[in-house]
Amino acid sequence: MSVFTDLATLRNHLQAFDFDAIEINFEPVVLFGTDTTQLPHNGLADDSVTVYTQQANTPTGPIETTLNGETWINSGYDALLPATVVVAADEYPLKRYIEGLDYAVNEEKAQIKRLAGGSIPDGGTVFVWLLPLSEATVDVDYEIDLDQGTLARLPGGNLPDPARVYVSYATTRARASEGLLNQAIADAEGKILARLKPEYDETSGDYGLALGTTELALAYVCDDLAAGVLSRNGDSSSDNRARRFMELALRYEDRALHNLTPFIRLPLPTASRRQQNVPSASW
Repeated sequence: MSVFTDLATLRNHLQAFDFDAIEINFEPVVLFGTDTTQLPHNGLADDSVTVYTQQANTPTGPIETTLNGETWINSGYDALLPATVVVAADEYPLKRYIEGLDYAVNEEKAQIKRLAGGSIPDGGTVFVWLLPLSEATVDVDYEIDLDQGTLARLPGGNLPDPARVYVSYATTRARASEGLLNQAIADAEGKILARLKPEYDETSGDYGLALGTTELALAYVCDDLAAGVLSRNGDSSSDNRARRFMELALRYEDRALHNLTPFIRLPLPTASRRQQNVPSASW
């Protein structure tokens, strides 16, 4: 049981960490049997995961439609595979329009629209080819572990074996498991209790003691989050984000030591503190 801080307090502080949130769209993944597949990230946000399956290997079309103004037109599908939409002025197609210049595509909503200033006239008829995606059903077609960032096909669902799917998700802002947070609290409080001055004990309710304990626990959490970031695959920003977590760990540790000084027998052993080597004049 926590003595000086608690799980809710740490979670409130972690809500301010917004730089670790990442959004991934249409990550290709192949699922074999019921094997667990690791996604590029772990710590996924609740209700952020969508798994899509490709309906056909060849484009659907041509679909004849009219684009008015800059109004989004629904294709009637769950989603569209990125970079596969073709919009043309004829049904062959010989005169193709350019995405981003003449028209825009919202793959997540399976929509297209005309862009003002492009070559498609307002109210013009166009012909569209696309590769539609269908949304799979969680706990029927697949299961997801949000903390670990793992995906697995379920044998009783509608996914073939093997199944090539496309996964969209978002990471949480510095997501830390309940186990990690509780361990950080236990480590911080254990270290502090071992070095409390005689006039203080586990019943002391001083605000500075509670604040310092919270900050020391957050230092341990940030250190663990840095290690977690570096363990992820396929993310070129990992080094930079891990470095920022380590910087936060050091800042929290410095603040913790400042607030804990009146209550503990110094020095307080720390894991993240590094001491520069001093050159010796001789061997």
